[in-house]
Amino acid sequence: MVYDLLITNVLLVDGYWDFPYRGSVLIHEGTLEVVSACRVTLEAKETFDGGGLYLIPGLVDITSIYGDCACDYRKAVTTKVSLRSDSKHDEHRPWLQDYTDLRSSVTAPALESGSSEEVMMASFTRSCSQGAQGLSVDLCSVSACNPDESFLPILSMVASRDLLLLVHISDDGHSRAVLESLITLAHITRTRVHVAGERRNAEGTGSWEGRISAMIAEAAHSGLEITCTWYPHLFTDSSLPQTVKQLCALPAEALHLRTSGIIRTGYDADLVLLSFDENYKPKVQVVWSGGRIISDART
Repeated sequence: MVYDLLITNVLLVDGYWDFPYRGSVLIHEGTLEVVSACRVTLEAKETFDGGGLYLIPGLVDITSIYGDCACDYRKAVTTKVSLRSDSKHDEHRPWLQDYTDLRSSVTAPALESGSSEEVMMASFTRSCSQGAQGLSVDLCSVSACNPDESFLPILSMVASRDLLLLVHISDDGHSRAVLESLITLAHITRTRVHVAGERRNAEGTGSWEGRISAMIAEAAHSGLEITCTWYPHLFTDSSLPQTVKQLCALPAEALHLRTSGIIRTGYDADLVLLSFDENYKPKVQVVWSGGRIISDART
């Protein structure tokens, strides 16, 4: 059998093991057929030499708040969809709908076709019909997300379809109060919630992170189905294995994406080739979605 693509000479950070290992992956029809630390001799139509760089799983939607970081995370996202037509990733993995984009997209047409909430409902209904698995809310943009009772209908739709509310949060002075409002609404609608927190400060119950964690623990204790994962503001090569778990494996698990988030035989061929400069800042080189290159910084 001749496979589609063989990627060789890479340091695999697969989202499972706590250390990188040199290996190869074999891809056929958008699926990882072989993941090996040994030399792969199977024949493929195309061979790609990774040049000894890191190969990680495609990132899940939690990265939408990281546009200004040293690593251009947006290029590495293979599980995000936006209503905005300027995103090259829209067609690849329509899992999540970003509320911030949605809000800004519907402001103008809402004046003619109904209230912003009505347009949001229509837009979210359409995205659900296209395969969306949840609603993504970015609390870093409080002006675009100020949840009140008008947000209840769309949360009710998320809950009725057994989708996930994915909440991005950062220590910006506003997110805690907004998250508290969202948790109250999620209790009313019985919506599943996963909080993706950007980690900047030291850990501890007295820190911002500790207070948010305590709020989430209290919500879970009171019966809300809510989980939380903390993500680093920046990552380096030394922290890469743990970071990949946080950016790929754990969000995929929370979203019930059974074939994403880990480099493993039988999983989707969503992959990112990553390098680090002399200051250990990451750079996305190549991104594959379903075995096809969707971003290539080398050209």
